[in-house]
Amino acid sequence: MVETTEDEALTSARKSMMWLRASYVAALIIMAFLSLKIYIEQKENETRIQSMIALSNQFSKISTGFNDAAKRARILTRVFSQEAVDTRIVGMTWDEQDAFYKTAEPEKRIQVARRIQLADLGILFEQVKVLERLWNKAPLEFRKEFAGEKIFKDPENPFAVVKQSTDSTYLRSAKSEANMHFAADMFVDRFDRFLKPRINDTQSFLKEYLAGFVEQQSQTQKEVLIVSFLTLIGLALFVFLPSCRYHSSKVVFQAQHQNPRGQQSPCESASGG
Repeated sequence: MVETTEDEALTSARKSMMWLRASYVAALIIMAFLSLKIYIEQKENETRIQSMIALSNQFSKISTGFNDAAKRARILTRVFSQEAVDTRIVGMTWDEQDAFYKTAEPEKRIQVARRIQLADLGILFEQVKVLERLWNKAPLEFRKEFAGEKIFKDPENPFAVVKQSTDSTYLRSAKSEANMHFAADMFVDRFDRFLKPRINDTQSFLKEYLAGFVEQQSQTQKEVLIVSFLTLIGLALFVFLPSCRYHSSKVVFQAQHQNPRGQQSPCESASGG
């Protein structure tokens, strides 16, 4: 009867040990899954952050470029007068003036000023092209959120109006002092009234979005650490401690089984009991 009870106890202990081993394997699988999930999310978040930083940096370049170009254009509006008269066309009819400007070269100082402004517009045009490529690579949720701000009208290609501001068609045809004044003044007016407020709003949005995204990732990392810590506690309470108890009870059981009642165990003999 005693042997049957001992066999049942041993069987029960073995089942408990198998359950503990299964629990240990399951915990390892959970930890591996969490680690893989964290790794994938970190790689995706790293790509998103790099994309946002590249977009923000490129927009800062464009902002600086437009500001510098507008400063030089303002100088041109003071250098060239809109009321200046081109002495070369004095006495000509409108048709004769039109025919003259189609073939005539502008004055040297107008050529120099025109080259300066054309260079500014050319650089800005290339920078906007880079911005559009970065925009197309940006995360979809970011583009949707930016479109919701309604800083620019076209949500699919919001920077198309920025590219239009680099159009140099009229500037290339400027042949007189009044033409140069008008071209420079038109650029400055468009920048001050339309582009500058939208550039400032876009930069503010990019800074806030990046700050919020980084804060969100920090919170996610904290949550992952908490889950990992709780998993380790669970392993300690439900796997390692029961396993230790099992081994202890197994040793005691074997000692009792090998030493019948009334006989001293080796430990008891060594102690002199």
